[in-house]
This record gives sequence, C-alpha cells and structure tokens, in this order.
Amino acid sequence: MSRRTWLLFPLALAAFCFLASLSAALGNRIAQALLPQRSALEQFVVNPAEEYTLSQTQSGNAVILGSAITLTDATRVLGDLTLFAENVTLAGRIEGDVNIVAGGTLTIAPGTHIDGSAHLLADTLILDAAQINGNLHASANQLRFDGSPTVGGGLELCANAHSAAPGVQPLSPSACQPTFITPQWSAGIALFTTLSLAGMAALAVVAFPRHIGQMQAALRGSLRHLVFLGGAALLLIAGLTAIWILLVVGVPPLGLLLMPLYALTLILVLLLATAGWITLALWLGERLLRLLRLPLPALVGAVFGMALLLTLLFALTLFPIGALAALVLGITLTALGLGAAISTRLGRRTLPSPRPA
Repeated sequence: MSRRTWLLFPLALAAFCFLASLSAALGNRIAQALLPQRSALEQFVVNPAEEYTLSQTQSGNAVILGSAITLTDATRVLGDLTLFAENVTLAGRIEGDVNIVAGGTLTIAPGTHIDGSAHLLADTLILDAAQINGNLHASANQLRFDGSPTVGGGLELCANAHSAAPGVQPLSPSACQPTFITPQWSAGIALFTTLSLAGMAALAVVAFPRHIGQMQAALRGSLRHLVFLGGAALLLIAGLTAIWILLVVGVPPLGLLLMPLYALTLILVLLLATAGWITLALWLGERLLRLLRLPLPALVGAVFGMALLLTLLFALTLFPIGALAALVLGITLTALGLGAAISTRLGRRTLPSPRPA
C-alpha cells in the first residue's frame, strides 16, 4: 500500500468524525432554522456532551438526547416525551407518554404527573410520590422507592435489587429474565443460514467464475493489506451510520432525504461483503479438498468452504466466551473478504502478481 493511501484513510475517518460532532452540536439549531413555521410539535434536542434543562411549556412532542437532562416542576409537555441520557431528573407534568433510557440514575421527583404511560429503563431508578395515569413499565439494576407513586394502569417493575415498597408484591425471578432462543431453534437457524449461503456461493461460482477468480487471486497477496482495506471500509460505514442517525434525530428532513443514498451505500457494502465471503469460502474449500486429495470442481469447494466457515462461527458461540471470539473472527473475515472485493473492484480488476521473496 502506498504512503498516500495510508494517509488517506485516517484523514477520511477524521473528516467523518468531525462531521458527526458538528451535526450533534448544531443539529437542534439547524432543525429550528429549517422548520421555523412549525411549533415544537416535533422538537429534537441533541446535546450528547452537555447538560440540558427544560423548565417551560413544550407545545408538542419532545425528543431530547444529552449527558444529563433535568425537567423542573415548572415543566409542562403537551405531548409525548422521549429522553436519552446518562442521568435524568423528571418533574412537572407530561400530558402524553414518557419513554426514558438512562445509563446512570433516573429520578422521578415527587409531584410529577404523567397523563399517559411510562416506560423507564435505567441503571438506578428512584421513584417518589408521582402520579401516572397509564401503565408503568420499569426495568433497572437498582430500584428505590422514596415515596409511594400512584399508578392508574398496569404496573410492571423489574430490578435486581429494590427497596421495600408498600403494596408492591415481588414476582417470581423468572418474570424479569429475558427469554432466550432454545438450542433447537438456534440449530435450525444455523442450518438454514449455512445451507442458504452455501447455495449462494455455489451459484456465484458458476455464474461469475472470472470475477470470483480475480478476487481469489487477491488473497495470494498481502492479507494484512486486505484486512486493513476492508476494516477501513467497515469503519467508514460505521461513521456514515452514526452521522445518518444524528441527522435523523437532529435534522429529520435532511436525514429522510439522505435515506435512499444511505440505503444504496449499505446495499453496495453488503454486496461486496457477500462476494468477499464467497471468495473466502472458495479459497478455503479448494485448499481443504486439495489437502484431502479429492479432485472435485470449484462448485463443491465453495459449498464445502462456506459450510465449514459458518459451522466454525456457530460452534464458537456454544462456549462461554465463544460469542465474542465468533464476533471478532467474523469481523476479521468480513474485512478480509471486503478488502479482496474492493481491491479488485468486485473482480473486474486484475491485481499484479506478488513478487517472490
């Protein structure tokens, strides 16, 4: 890889990170500038690194993202309220539904009035003498009652540790445990996925033999170069995804306008990654068949290689830390195959033969 290419990817990633930060910082102001005729019916506030306080009347729905969010006793929201933050203090009156996700402490202050239902998720949840006319669904690591909240609808509380609350009876421990897919169903999914991708690999080898061959030839070169190239592409897609999400939250019209372009980009990357996996399957399958001295066509090698790769990944998930190992291996293989597809322009470009050492 040339020195120019080594410098290009870090600069591109830095540029995307800068754009993401700029979108997060200015998203709310841009949205207000683009939609001056609209009331705060769909107000979006994005301050991921700042504290935000709402102490006035909000005439519609509100979505707020910040480091710490505080609603005071004077706060009144005339619609639904959605909050994402590390720490949240909720007070005032909310005339719609409330949805809150807090990575730290979520405090429902005394006197808080929620006309709709509340869905709360936090590490530490503190409930005081609030009034909730609808249902209350809450999940937390620690749940503390500083008062007696009034709930007009259904009540569902899940916590690993909680303080005593009058009138609240604990359920069985299984009521709050997540439901996992049974091993039989997981095995069925694994078998279906393996057979589907193996069949796709066979069709690709038959329909596009020259393109697959060019990408397979790229694997004879520097694997580190291909992994770096594919990894840079994956990081680029991750950055684009973050920017697009921030635009959807901060500037909804612009985010929706860019949705087709973002979808086309994802489809292109998915196509390249799939072609890369098929190439890896053929590369591995041919070597194993050669090792076993089985003179079978490339079609069989692609099917055998894909089945072996997927079986290895699914088998790793059966061990305690195997899921993490399977994730790392899957990302590495995807980067390797993606690098082979990009470097050969999906098999349309012939790479120079590697020089002998």
